[in-house]
Amino acid sequence: MRIYLPGKVSRRLIFQFLLAALIPMSGMAWYVYHQVSTMLLDSAYDQLRADCKSFGMSLIETLEVRANELKQLARDGSDHVPTAKPGFNAISVQTNRKLSAAQRAQIDRGMTMLLLTAGRPVELFARSAASGDVLAGQVDVATLWTNDSAPERYCILDASFAPLYCTSGQFPLDRRFLYETLGDRNGATVRWSPAGEDLLVALWRPKFLPTFDSPGFVVMQVTPRADALLKLQDFRYLFPFIFLLALSVAAGLAIGQIRRQMKPLDLLTKVTSRLAAGDLTARVDLEGNDEFTELAQTFNDMAVNLQYRFHMLALLSELDHDIINGSRIEHVANEVLGSIRKAIPCDGAGLLVRGGGDGYHLLTSAPDEMVPCSRTATAKLDLNTLRLKQPVSVLEPHVLPSEFLGRLSDGTPPRCLFAFPIITDDRLQQVLVVAFAQPPQSADNIIQGGRSLADRLGIALSNLAREGKLYHQAHHDSLTDLPNRVLLHDRCEQAIIRARHNQTAAALILIDLDNFKQVNDTLGHASGDQLLSRFAARLKLHLRQGDTLARLGGDEFVILLQDLARGEEYEILDPLLRELSIALSAPITVNEHQINTPASMGVALYPENAEHFGTLLQMADAAMYKSKREHPGGFHFYSSDLNRQSKARFDLTQELRDAVKRDELILYYQPKVDARSRQIVGAEALVRWNSPARGLVPPATFVHLLDEMGLGVWLGEWVLDRVCAQMRVWQDDALISIPVSINMSPAQVEHTPVVERIKASLERYQLDASRLEIEILEATAVNDSREVRETLLALGAEGIRVALDDFGTGYSSLVYLTRIPAHVLKLDQAFIQGLPADPRQQEIVKHIIALAKSLSYSVVAEGVEEEAQLSLLVALGCDHIQGYLIGRPVPPEEFADRWLRQAAPGPAGLLEARACQRPANEPPSAVALSGT
Repeated sequence: MRIYLPGKVSRRLIFQFLLAALIPMSGMAWYVYHQVSTMLLDSAYDQLRADCKSFGMSLIETLEVRANELKQLARDGSDHVPTAKPGFNAISVQTNRKLSAAQRAQIDRGMTMLLLTAGRPVELFARSAASGDVLAGQVDVATLWTNDSAPERYCILDASFAPLYCTSGQFPLDRRFLYETLGDRNGATVRWSPAGEDLLVALWRPKFLPTFDSPGFVVMQVTPRADALLKLQDFRYLFPFIFLLALSVAAGLAIGQIRRQMKPLDLLTKVTSRLAAGDLTARVDLEGNDEFTELAQTFNDMAVNLQYRFHMLALLSELDHDIINGSRIEHVANEVLGSIRKAIPCDGAGLLVRGGGDGYHLLTSAPDEMVPCSRTATAKLDLNTLRLKQPVSVLEPHVLPSEFLGRLSDGTPPRCLFAFPIITDDRLQQVLVVAFAQPPQSADNIIQGGRSLADRLGIALSNLAREGKLYHQAHHDSLTDLPNRVLLHDRCEQAIIRARHNQTAAALILIDLDNFKQVNDTLGHASGDQLLSRFAARLKLHLRQGDTLARLGGDEFVILLQDLARGEEYEILDPLLRELSIALSAPITVNEHQINTPASMGVALYPENAEHFGTLLQMADAAMYKSKREHPGGFHFYSSDLNRQSKARFDLTQELRDAVKRDELILYYQPKVDARSRQIVGAEALVRWNSPARGLVPPATFVHLLDEMGLGVWLGEWVLDRVCAQMRVWQDDALISIPVSINMSPAQVEHTPVVERIKASLERYQLDASRLEIEILEATAVNDSREVRETLLALGAEGIRVALDDFGTGYSSLVYLTRIPAHVLKLDQAFIQGLPADPRQQEIVKHIIALAKSLSYSVVAEGVEEEAQLSLLVALGCDHIQGYLIGRPVPPEEFADRWLRQAAPGPAGLLEARACQRPANEPPSAVALSGT
């Protein structure tokens, strides 16, 4: 092949040509072969079905002949019954044979009964008319299954697909496969490959044999698939010779044609190699009027353009190097104007540079690239005809002064000017002008090259301005334009160095908005951004000269104060912080909403607390969090105790994250009983943390951390699901049915679809709504939020009771009780602890209970620990009791054993010492916190 077609392209063409011929020929051959084989197989299946049915019909005819012979013997009487007869192995009188009622009725009607079951002889039964006896004939299966019309390979199966008879070496298909294949049909065909043998199988059965009232049998006939395809062998042997002959003829014709067409291509290849070696003067000399001649002319044009492009790329590379190194604009302009004639086929070029107002001066370069650019005097130019948004504009020569035109070309005034505007900060700063003695015939490459050079000049011009912008963006917050963490770090380190040198102090004040997340969730992030901008503006009003206000991110701001006199830091900072607290607590108007955004502040001092920015910021953060927890909206100075508390809090948070992943949270249940009968009326679910390292942790230690971690809503939904699952278990165990109350956090009530999720849990565990009671904090209930009120109303409409938890501790007006759609009022344990000894507190509790009763509330007292408290609450009309006097919170199994698997004890036997003992790590009374 290499002798006739030495080129790679020619060999590839012949290969592709042969492949193009081979694919359709192969496809056609495969299609013909497939169609013929399909027709042969279909014919074989049809013949197999017909033979199978024919053999089955012959079996039915044989059975009917034997049945008629047996009925004839029955009519002759039992006295003349022979013991043997052709076609029968044995004939006998069955006087004591046990027949079913249906079989006996069939024989009484004069019909013949057929028993055709695998593993038993084939028998026929008929009644003798004279004696009434039943004649039984055992059919000779040798004459039944192996008659002249029988095929070579087959099986006879009974109605349950069990084999009655199979030819030598043949076995039936699997019963399940037979059921799936045949179904309710009379016949079917299937392909079968047992032990590597490819077979065609036909199945036929009569669904019912009316002569015998029998479900009949199944005939399975088998023939090798290869026998059906014998006629294809000649086709397989003959086709390859025809195929190779056609392919050889096509290859010979293709080789001759390709050799004639490849000669011009070989010439183009040689010239291209010269061009690739660096000979940019290489050209192709080819005569003719075909496509190869056009290709040669195009190649020559490409070689000319390549010379210019080569120099253009070199020039652009040099310009990029100059821009990266921060070269001045004069140096870049000199580079462009000195080499532009090699990169663009022009007669001259210059750079118009704005000199103020409408004045421009022209920079030009002499043909000798070693001569520096020359500069003309400034002249006012009318460049209004420039299309600033277009890559290039064509200028009339008279637009430029004669001095400019003389500098652009070698004495001959240009007749065409291409102007490439250079825009910086949306303003025309420079114009690259390319001059031509005659208008160019093809301007695409000129425009592209000129635009690239103008862009490089624009980049160099705007590089300084961009560097300034980038520095500002890297060191300032995009929303408030305040210094960010990077710039704050630099200024803080400089302030520390200055303070160390001047023996002064510096302070870092970290400020965090207390309710910013609620603003984002309620009014949206756009309103949150406006709030942050106006909050930053308010902070700026209270800064001293020289102080720095920065935004760390989110809703955290930092104030850096410098040059504080040592020993007087607290006297200087205290009034400033108080002034800030008052100013920041004033409402801010955002989109017609009055937003109260008190901010908690933490203060760290240099050198008293730390000597580096990172440590100072960490300490200010710890102080801020202490202020947020203890005095929201106030301020706190860092102390050494805070560091230990901060570390302990951090460790606890990390352990708590792992506890959630390891499912270490568990639920305890505390009983609620009727105050008078002391019978159990409900329970409250309380969360505990079963920590491997800390033991059983009460909720007051960790629930607030879950809220800060953003898991408060998750905890409420986890408690809801676990409580419903536990009530389902108790209900399945047929225990006493009581309602269980769960606590929900304000965020869960205000910002999640509480009603839908409660209904979904109740439906999932198939529980009645009366089994669940929702406890919400008093502060949540008296919220004027329309969403909260609608949620409480929807819960009541579903039959779910709502309880006001910790009532009396939220400093809310009693008038709110008339507006809240709740059902239960829970007296906080603060009212119960000193109740027996405090008459004034008794009066308060008495009036609260009376008011609740008048508003149809039921009253539950929490934290009952003494008999005196219980007796007094009963006298005051309290409905239900909850506390350690009744029972402490216990795991669900212990709760079920003590309260649900037995009748509730009476007053005399309720309080046993063992039931009232407290564990060492349990607080004196049950704590029901939001979300626990």
